[in-house]
Amino acid sequence: MHRPLSRTVPSRRREERSVARPAAPHARRMMETLENRVLFAAGDLDTTFGGGDGVALVGLPTTLIDEAKAVAVQSDGKVLLAGSSSTDNNFGGNFLVARLNTDGSLDTSFGTGGLVEMDFGAEDGIEDLLIQPDGKIVVGGWTGTLNNATTANFALARLNTNGTPDTTFGLSGRVVTDFAGSEDRIYALALQPDNKILAVGRGTVSGNQLGVVRYTASGVPDSTFGAAGKVNMSIWSNNATGYAVALQPDNKIVIAADASSGGPAGGVATLGLVRLSPSGIPDATFGTGAHGTGAVVDNVGITHPTGLVLDNTGNIYVAGTVLDTGTNTHSTKLFKYTPTGSKVTTFGSGGAVTISPGGFFAFPVGLAMQGDGKLVVAATSNTTGGTDGAWTVARVTQAGVLDSTFGTGGRVTTPGGLQAAGYDVAIAPDGKVVVGGYSLNNMMAARYFGDAGLPQDPGTISGVVYQDNDADGVRDVGEPGLADWMVYLDLNNNGVLDGGTSTVTRTEEPPRQIPDGTGVAVSDLVVSGLGGTVSDVNVTLNITHPYVSDLAVYLISPTGTRVRLLQDVGGAGDNFTNTTLDDEASQSINLGAAPFTGRYRPQQSLSLVDGQTIDGTWRLEVRDLFTDFAGTLDSWSLTFATAAEPSTLTASDGTYTLASVVPGTYTVREVVKTGFTQTAPAGGAHTVVVTSGQAVTGIDFGNFNGILPATVVGRRVFYNNSAFDGRNSAANPQDDAAVAPDKQGLLPGQRATSANVTSYSKGINGVIVDVQRPGGAIQPNDLQFSAGTGGNPALWDAVSPSQVVVRPGAGPNGTTRINVTFADGTIRNMWLRVRVLANSRTGLTQEDVFYVGNLVGESTHVDTSAGPFSVNAHDLVATRGAIGTDPATVANRYDHNRDGRVDVVDFNLLRRNYGRILEALQPPSVAAAFAVVPVTAATTALASARRDEWTSALLG
Repeated sequence: MHRPLSRTVPSRRREERSVARPAAPHARRMMETLENRVLFAAGDLDTTFGGGDGVALVGLPTTLIDEAKAVAVQSDGKVLLAGSSSTDNNFGGNFLVARLNTDGSLDTSFGTGGLVEMDFGAEDGIEDLLIQPDGKIVVGGWTGTLNNATTANFALARLNTNGTPDTTFGLSGRVVTDFAGSEDRIYALALQPDNKILAVGRGTVSGNQLGVVRYTASGVPDSTFGAAGKVNMSIWSNNATGYAVALQPDNKIVIAADASSGGPAGGVATLGLVRLSPSGIPDATFGTGAHGTGAVVDNVGITHPTGLVLDNTGNIYVAGTVLDTGTNTHSTKLFKYTPTGSKVTTFGSGGAVTISPGGFFAFPVGLAMQGDGKLVVAATSNTTGGTDGAWTVARVTQAGVLDSTFGTGGRVTTPGGLQAAGYDVAIAPDGKVVVGGYSLNNMMAARYFGDAGLPQDPGTISGVVYQDNDADGVRDVGEPGLADWMVYLDLNNNGVLDGGTSTVTRTEEPPRQIPDGTGVAVSDLVVSGLGGTVSDVNVTLNITHPYVSDLAVYLISPTGTRVRLLQDVGGAGDNFTNTTLDDEASQSINLGAAPFTGRYRPQQSLSLVDGQTIDGTWRLEVRDLFTDFAGTLDSWSLTFATAAEPSTLTASDGTYTLASVVPGTYTVREVVKTGFTQTAPAGGAHTVVVTSGQAVTGIDFGNFNGILPATVVGRRVFYNNSAFDGRNSAANPQDDAAVAPDKQGLLPGQRATSANVTSYSKGINGVIVDVQRPGGAIQPNDLQFSAGTGGNPALWDAVSPSQVVVRPGAGPNGTTRINVTFADGTIRNMWLRVRVLANSRTGLTQEDVFYVGNLVGESTHVDTSAGPFSVNAHDLVATRGAIGTDPATVANRYDHNRDGRVDVVDFNLLRRNYGRILEALQPPSVAAAFAVVPVTAATTALASARRDEWTSALLG
């Protein structure tokens, strides 16, 4: 589907051909290959798609004509085409859906060889499709009798992601709806945020009227919409047909229709725009009311308004074929209307942009909107009576000007052979433009470069790995480079240089029973952290069963591809023991005999999953096809060949260059050698953006020759259970938003200031400690806490936190962040002492101690004062003067209850605490300077002695 600006949900429309095409050979060939090119621009055909020419043709070998009326692109870049197949020349026989891989080949994991054909009745056709958020595919059109379906009904179908019918939808995945007339057809679909489906077209009850049906997610007409789920209305006359639909952010429904017969120009083609409320009632705020409530008609000669999108301000863009009565030919034009339905006459020339002139027939038109608001139109360009065909793609700015950066003057026309046509257009996730339609009697998909996704020149990343003698993270004069150090691109950002193979195992404890003849044993294996795509995968089985020829075993990939590993093999033997299915094995599993062990080729090639994402849930299915014997699945594993991440070694002077880096964003790391401590960059890695042909320099790494002790670099408080952490009392990442930027821990030997005391009404209920280079996995009992009102801190009472959560890498520059919470009110109007112990887990050579205080309402303490903290008249005056501050930031010292505003509640809290004091603290000072030197037995002994001194000083 095309991708509009934020919060709009556009859809499309379709119309049948008004003239039969002559029969042609059912070709399956590509178009003439374009000349080799090095430079590409927006609008060029993407020659990586469709076998080298940018165009893919697909269809059934048993049919005469296969055509695609709709195109959509999945989030993984695969292309969906939907339309019809026919064995005659009537342009409709059965529903036909195809899925193409990103290179334009048929995706064999979908349907049968990449195609799904559905037969509703004598003559069927799809006009539109959409992709649900869960990946399921909804297609809509019509089903009826022969002779171009002069008796027809709405027809819908929903497919699972692998192309099988979704049996939770309608009857076995299908829905047929009759308006009680002779020719009902769906031309456009849209999906509401609640997964209800809107189908728009023609509902013939009294003449041809605009027909709309809303279906629930299960395929039942929604009784809360219109009359029993249906809306049937006239715009100007009884000959209206809805061809396109889009949803506004408020769920109002905008429809573009042909309202020709009896229109204001006496039968001349007339555009009708309609807006309905979410319940299906015409919106009286739209249009003038002269042509019916909620409707606008415009005599612009448009016969098939099949393209419709909304921008993020509610403007309406409509594209369709327009009849020139003088020449009896059609052109494609684009129009713009305001959110209330008024035509924008300053758009284009006189209110219209001409896309493709000279067509002899009225063909559907595709319209999509890029993320930047530019409009992409796909149209058919037949100029010789339909014997030769082409399609035109144009890009238009929101001002109505053809975009000169796309194609030639904003347009690209591609010849496609006999009666070729471009019916629909979609924007792929990478910004490429995909057109769907018909060429050489086949479904056609063509892919063009957009502004994004253009081939780009590779760049380079370079720098130096150096010995940081003073451990300051900066390369100083005389600090040498380090030779033979590995620098690499961490593509999956797991902190490890990956390459070779990775094996993931699922052991069933207890062994999983295999139902005999009645069911299937299913085992899921979750693979995470490997990243990349499958280039090779092997499956190893351990199955206990006395008659393995009864078994059928399948592997299912995270995207739903099924691979039959084995079925009816091995004769009357038992068990698979460490049996590996490997495409490269010398012997087929069909030629082996039970008991099986060793390596065999599977019955279907595991290459069926090549190119798919490794990470995800893989499934093994084991079926016992007979009821004679029972068995168990004991364990199974997957072994993936993982591509080596790009890497290089530094030269003798420590310099390095990573060459041929494709433009993108990368994490660059080094492999730190034993005995060294990395000092730069902070956090251990560089994030580098490489543009086309760019040489990125200065990506340096510093390393200290020795083991640096861990240090505490952050001692902060946060307002737990406040408006700033979502009023969540648990210790979690939300606490980071509630950290007080103006408060910090008081260190031994310092005199307390206002920076060390909070006024929070819940007291000290949140503390954060950031540790740089911890020695191991820090445990909650590596921190100790006590609280008191003053005097000797060694005599304070121990307090227990509610929760201590250690978050490796979550602090600034990749430090380990420790979140500590206390019950509200436990440490109120007193001091808290935090001790981080020195041990192998923290990595500290001496324990780290700091203090934070709380006095509810205290907000005006003079830091130069040697006296205690107090709540006094200065606080009352200051807080009263701040009332009305809304919103208040986390640093607002008058927001005593931290609810994000200063109001009378804060003033009353202060009044209740008026006159209270908190002793000004100056904890004992201890000399704690340690030289940065390699760790040896001598330095370890020295550290131990200094820890003893520190402990003695603190304990008095």
